[in-house]
Amino acid sequence: MVFQDVALFNSFRMSFLRTSVGVVTGVFFTAMVSYALTRDTLRFRRIYSIIALLTMYFSGGVIPTFLVYRSLMITNTFWVFILPGMLNVFHMLLIMAFFRELPDSLFESARIDGAGEFKIFAAIALPLSKPVLATIGLFVGVYHWNDWFMPAYFTVSEHLTTMPVILMRLISSAEAQHRLAEVLAQLGGVRVSTQGLTVTSIRYATMVVSIIPIMLVYPFLQRFFEKGIMIGAIKA
Repeated sequence: MVFQDVALFNSFRMSFLRTSVGVVTGVFFTAMVSYALTRDTLRFRRIYSIIALLTMYFSGGVIPTFLVYRSLMITNTFWVFILPGMLNVFHMLLIMAFFRELPDSLFESARIDGAGEFKIFAAIALPLSKPVLATIGLFVGVYHWNDWFMPAYFTVSEHLTTMPVILMRLISSAEAQHRLAEVLAQLGGVRVSTQGLTVTSIRYATMVVSIIPIMLVYPFLQRFFEKGIMIGAIKA
């Protein structure tokens, strides 16, 4: 019954696409900024760090944020899910703490061999940072999968609707409850077994379906997650 709902299927697909793209771009960009801020050769890196830290304590609010997104022409587009979340300052601090513990001799030897900063970042820093990157990836993935705020406030198109919005409608909307009741009645008329099906049971089944992807991914990242959490907690 849950998988026969076209709106839910489309929102599931959009959530999956958003989470996949958001994790890749968010982890890579945050790691790249973190690496740059740990290099002594970067000019004004202390100023950049202070500016980034200020965003953890002060926010412009919903209306100024909306005006900024509109001026960038990303409202009601897929990129409103991706671009604002590419850098998380808390995640940046964790990765910076990890990068600072890597031996400088590795980077110096690579520079002697003629490697540039991007080559060093991709070939040395990233491979050695799998635990913390997997941890950040899980954090970012859970955020994108569960986020309700961005699609609710900055999009109006139904094809950009994600699963949290659908779940909110199912939980709080009387209209959604009425629609589910109508679907149940239609199923009864087309010889589909509706024994045990109620509006409440469909609602909870939808919630279960929404958390299955995260439950399936976590066991594969658990060993990295535990190690990354300990590294961040100790070094940060």
